Amino acid sequence: MSIALYRTYRPAQLSEVIGQDHVVNALSRAIENDRIHHAYLFTGPRGCGKTSTARILARSLNCEKGPTINPCGVCNSCIALAPNGIGNLDVEEIDAASHNGIDDVRDIREKIAFLPAESRFRFLILDEAHQLSRQAIDGLLKMVEEPPAHLKFIFATTEPDKMPSTLRSRTHQFNFRLVPTKAISAHLAEVCKQEQIKFEPSAILLLAEAAAGSVRDGLSLLGQAIAGSGDNGLTADEVASVLGLTPKRLVNAAIDALVANSGNQLFQVIDQVIDAGFEPRRFATDFLQRVRDLLLIEVASDAAKPLIALPEEEISNMAAQAKQIGAARLSRAADLLTSGITQLRGATAPRLQLELLAARLLLAASSEGISGLEHRISILEKNGVNTNSSSQPAPTETKASPPPKISTVKSSAKTETKRVTIPVAAKRYEAKPVTEPDSGLPLADLAKLKALWPAILEELKLDSRASWSTFFESEVVDVADGFIVISIPDLRVLEFATGSDQEARLRRAINEVTKTDGKIKLIAIEHSSNRQQLVSMVDEPKLDDEVIEEVDTMKLLESQLGAKPIMDKDV
Repeated sequence: MSIALYRTYRPAQLSEVIGQDHVVNALSRAIENDRIHHAYLFTGPRGCGKTSTARILARSLNCEKGPTINPCGVCNSCIALAPNGIGNLDVEEIDAASHNGIDDVRDIREKIAFLPAESRFRFLILDEAHQLSRQAIDGLLKMVEEPPAHLKFIFATTEPDKMPSTLRSRTHQFNFRLVPTKAISAHLAEVCKQEQIKFEPSAILLLAEAAAGSVRDGLSLLGQAIAGSGDNGLTADEVASVLGLTPKRLVNAAIDALVANSGNQLFQVIDQVIDAGFEPRRFATDFLQRVRDLLLIEVASDAAKPLIALPEEEISNMAAQAKQIGAARLSRAADLLTSGITQLRGATAPRLQLELLAARLLLAASSEGISGLEHRISILEKNGVNTNSSSQPAPTETKASPPPKISTVKSSAKTETKRVTIPVAAKRYEAKPVTEPDSGLPLADLAKLKALWPAILEELKLDSRASWSTFFESEVVDVADGFIVISIPDLRVLEFATGSDQEARLRRAINEVTKTDGKIKLIAIEHSSNRQQLVSMVDEPKLDDEVIEEVDTMKLLESQLGAKPIMDKDV
């Protein structure tokens, strides 16, 4: 009967421990300098080498030619403590999960009180030490604090926070880390060569990723894959099947559907996933992994290659897909998949949840924002709809009625403020055309002011946060007659700010940034879906409640439903 690979290829000396150089180097120097402590605490995830390192340390210190970092391997102690050795009476490994009572500790204390039978030191290795009861730890505490010269303690745990500080303070603690995927992959490939097993590099990468930083888990999975392999050795498809992963062809098909934004293709992939018996959550996880790889390729380019555990030729093909989808859509897809995977855990209708997730992925491109608008325009262009404004028929030139006179209030005076009214008799919401500004200064000055406006607001923020909160949504709309015209989106804010100390602070901020001594004029401006309407400070009667309600209703219809007012033609 064959022995498990993780036992066969267990490290026999410190130099063979994988991915824990910081621990190996520290222990090696301690052995060489004869500064071995009496108690150690090894912490870290499962399968990363804690217990193996403890056995190696006992082997190195008890070697007849030692203490040495390179045990001879031929003396009785080295043979007994070899990876597949029978063990040594002086090195006792105890599972603290099943020996955590005070009675067990009493037995341990009786045993360790005796001198070593045939070795230099007596070792007590306690695995899963965090499961020791409080009484058991109290029973060991005095022995750990003042042990006899021949006794060494090694505590191994995956949960160091559960270890009492009184015990941790008496030990030298070494934190073991998860082993990198590349190191595990290289180790698994070397094991395959020694076992004379043919393999595909992509298959080894899949096993290394599934190991998730644990060398022991990687060797266990490798043994499982070898046991079920055929004459062709380890292939990526067979390993994916053993691990329960989604086949690459389905993941690639899902990415192609995302590139084309095709619901037909994506839902066909989901149907194939369900029919083949794959777990929906596993498919979503594999899909998320591929989206992550694409996002790294798109954002980091060549620097992402070391971060992706895939063959070089496959990464080259993925670069084209990443460019077509874009970083914004990939990031959004990753967010949706992450939340979708959480919803799929324990779902009563996993297929429905997966289909809803697919629908969200397809609709993400049409979400709000510049990227969504650009994507919708590209879809319209693909469907034959030309969005170029030059191809549209030129609108017939009509005479526009002159806009109502807009009078503004200078910054030095306060007057009663009222909205621009629409004649009550008309009972109609008409768009007021905005004429080109008759700027008294060159247009470049207006553009320069708009470019400097964020800096002006920052200067205002440094002077007064209250003033900044009043004007942070404002913008420069004109430069006319020596005045800088500044729009505020809310008429109530305009009434509050006009002539106040906050207006003076804004003027000082403008002058500080532009190095000029300009005057400012405040107006209110309201935005609608297809135009801008200026609402300024005028001396006209107020709208009655009926007209205000009608105007607000028209604004709501235009902003929320995209309605356009139809004006009655003059008879």
